[in-house]
Amino acid sequence: MASALGAGLVSWAQEDALLSCSAETIAGLLRVLARLRPTHVFTPFVGDGHADHRVLSRILAAALAEADVQPQILQYEVWSLVPANRYCDITDQAETLESLLLLYERAMRVEDFVHFCESRNLARGLEVTGRHAYVEAFLSTSSAEYRRLAERTPCPG
Repeated sequence: MASALGAGLVSWAQEDALLSCSAETIAGLLRVLARLRPTHVFTPFVGDGHADHRVLSRILAAALAEADVQPQILQYEVWSLVPANRYCDITDQAETLESLLLLYERAMRVEDFVHFCESRNLARGLEVTGRHAYVEAFLSTSSAEYRRLAERTPCPG
């Protein structure tokens, strides 16, 4: 999916639901942060129910604690709704998003993830704009606030 977006991919090559918060994964993400020096980081919502997403929250929080960059963190919805404070109208990109989501084979094995996202974005659109629109919602926080939220979020297992 990264190549379809024109993006690079960083992978720890771990099996689904087996991601671990180790010194190696934290150091790996710290190297990426140092190399890219991002002003914004998009990541699943810290309270998302997926085990790997919760572990990723801990990895990101630990890397941010040591990083010399402190990007704005934009947490997006995957399996859980976020207490949103930022919205993006994606109505004009909804068709492209659908084609990209169809590339997400893991989620499509679990359920019809495309229609799950489409329904959620339509509900957000009606909530935010009062009309038929597709809107993605984010919880935007500082790096410091993200670290506090991640520390309060229990890791599975």
